[in-house]
Amino acid sequence: MTKRKTFIIVMGPQGSGKSTQASLLADYIGYKFISSGKYLRKLEREENPIGLKLSEFWKRGEFVPDDVINDVMFSLFEKEESSGFVIDGYPRNHSQLKTFLSYLNINNWELRAVIYLEISEAECLVRISNRAKIEMRIDESIESVKKRLSLYHEETEPLVAEYNSLGVLKKIDAERTIEEIQQNIQFALGV
Repeated sequence: MTKRKTFIIVMGPQGSGKSTQASLLADYIGYKFISSGKYLRKLEREENPIGLKLSEFWKRGEFVPDDVINDVMFSLFEKEESSGFVIDGYPRNHSQLKTFLSYLNINNWELRAVIYLEISEAECLVRISNRAKIEMRIDESIESVKKRLSLYHEETEPLVAEYNSLGVLKKIDAERTIEEIQQNIQFALGV
């Protein structure tokens, strides 16, 4: 029997600060931080065949196909020794969520909470523009960003209602300082 694992998802549109907040939270509570986007970009940098193939999707502003991202993420969860994970960037749509919840159920693992970072699209665009200048990310051209924000509103944002019905949703105002947002997350989780 596998060791029981616990998951916290941090979600919000591109530029909401998901990775920053998820990483800070993971450090604070002793969980492993996993960013699907950072992991896939790492595979691409390493010239891993999967990473190179999948980079074609995000460079066009598209999501990676569900079956592929599910396999990549599940493999990562299984090989990591951590008893807890803070995830950024997964699941991104209803199909992925359904598969993820089944996967947790089969393994007797727990979805502890979903942190939803609420932020205006205007603020997202300002943050992304600033980040793109610093990090020189190829997936953050204006066209790519607008396409990804549109996909987020169409496919990912509707998951908020599903998480709410599961009783795991925590809404956080993400138009504050990094420190204030993190304090609000920790308070919402009771840690």
